[in-house]
Order: sequence, then C-alpha cells, then structure tokens
Amino acid sequence: TPLIVDESVSTPHDLMAVIRHGAADGVHIKPTVKGGLTGGKRLAALAEAAGLLVVPGTNLPTGVGMGAVHAFLASTREVHRGIHGSPLDALADDIVQRPIPPDTTWVEIGDAPGLGFVLDEEKVARYRVSL
Repeated sequence: TPLIVDESVSTPHDLMAVIRHGAADGVHIKPTVKGGLTGGKRLAALAEAAGLLVVPGTNLPTGVGMGAVHAFLASTREVHRGIHGSPLDALADDIVQRPIPPDTTWVEIGDAPGLGFVLDEEKVARYRVSL
C-alpha cells in the first residue's frame, strides 16, 4: 500500500523534506489549495523527478475548481488515481452550466477552451453576495 502525503506538503520545500527522508511514496496534490495550477505543477514536477506518485485531488471545489483540477490533470505527465467526483456530492448547487452529475465515478477531460466550463450567469447572480 503506497503511503501518500497530503496536508503536510504545501510547497516545494515541504516536498523536498519528504523526498530527502524517503517519507512517502507519493503526494496528494490539490491545485485549488496548493498554489493554484502553477504551485500544483511545481509539486508534480518535483514528485515526478523523485519518482513519487502524483495523486490529484480537490478540496470540495465548485465546477470552477474542478475545471482547474482537470487542467492540472491534462497537463501532468503521469497521475495515479485520485481526484474526486462531482461537487454536487457535497454541495447543494454548482455555478457552472452542465455540472458533473452526483455519484459520478468517471470523468472525461474535455477539450473546451480555457478551463473547460461555462458559468451559469443566473446562478452566479443568485448566489452573489454584496458587501
């Protein structure tokens, strides 16, 4: 069973400590909380160079966050399982058109431009908070 680090790694410096100590077989990279796409890609490159598994995932994002994770997946050479299903498994609604359906076990990475989603402007307006 591979040992995967998660919350203890947020920066390349953190991951270097794991690598130096041989403390794990892989790293769980959530681009939505670990430096965005750039931070996630830095961690993935370091992990790949060290021979560690890259396990992608999320931290309960909306469809927008899932779009970022899908872009991360599509641009990472080798990933090992990971990710999570639909934001609607944990959230009451999503703000994108055509959200990933609840209880989804398989998601294909699309080829739409940008992060691959279209905002549902009516829902964005409905959930907008004025300060």
